[in-house]
Amino acid sequence: MFGYVQLSRGRKLRIERIGAHKEDGHVDNILAFWVSTRPRIRGTVITGWYKEAVVYRSPQDPPANSNRKYKGEVCRFFVKAKAKNCRCLPVLQRDFVIPRGKCGIGQTNVWYADKEKQGRFRKKAIKYVTEGLHQYPT
Repeated sequence: MFGYVQLSRGRKLRIERIGAHKEDGHVDNILAFWVSTRPRIRGTVITGWYKEAVVYRSPQDPPANSNRKYKGEVCRFFVKAKAKNCRCLPVLQRDFVIPRGKCGIGQTNVWYADKEKQGRFRKKAIKYVTEGLHQYPT
């Protein structure tokens, strides 16, 4: 599976904030969350994640013959993971709100969660994925 995040023109992901060295082009074994706004909650929520993902500093071209195109343009990616490690939550389960502002996501929708004051919330988000707290009883 491939994932893309919209950055401002010419910007790159600052992967050194998630364990890479400044000269590295990628970092392995990352838990990458995907988020979106949810109007009824009036906030940003987790919509899914990639476990054990590879996160690239710069956008990558898709593999040959992958047919990753939209309106004739090649769709590049920043994140990739095996399909078995990816989850897209059903709309009704998208209720884990991510904060905005100083302790949360900024305007770019990229949040490294690497600041000490974000530690408690980061642990809560990881627990949400690893302990299956996103699953509703059947």
